[in-house]
Amino acid sequence: MAEMFVLVFLLLCSNFSIWVEHPLILGSGLLMVSIVSLPLMISVGSLFGFSFFIVVVGGVLIVFAYSVSLISVTKSDLLLKYFTSGVGAIGKFWMVFLYFSLVFLLSWWAVGSGIFCWSDVLYFSKGWGLGVVLLGFLLLGIMVMAISLASKFKGALIK
Repeated sequence: MAEMFVLVFLLLCSNFSIWVEHPLILGSGLLMVSIVSLPLMISVGSLFGFSFFIVVVGGVLIVFAYSVSLISVTKSDLLLKYFTSGVGAIGKFWMVFLYFSLVFLLSWWAVGSGIFCWSDVLYFSKGWGLGVVLLGFLLLGIMVMAISLASKFKGALIK
């Protein structure tokens, strides 16, 4: 059941990429989708959650980092300007509060114990935990190398 919810959620959020063109906005949309889906993925199993992490970070964010290094960022293209143009400090507080309550409710529904009681779901052996940490460092190193290889001042998309 959780897999179907995640599939429908990802398909609905894929329409997000139709009306935006800047890679920073697409990357932030991908980050939001992965943060919301992660509690559901972990509730299915730790291997499924780890596979989701590898696919998102390894498959998409490296290309995202490369494209960000090719395109200059303008302040008018940022995602927060679209959603917070007329919102004051109280409105921003309520947006953050609603976001965290949504994540809490989804994790409570998926795991059954709430967001602060994930010790039953997130169990790793010592070797598995070491593998996760080492793969995380490997992916971070690959992203840093991809960004350092791409120049900000010359490239296919810079005029």
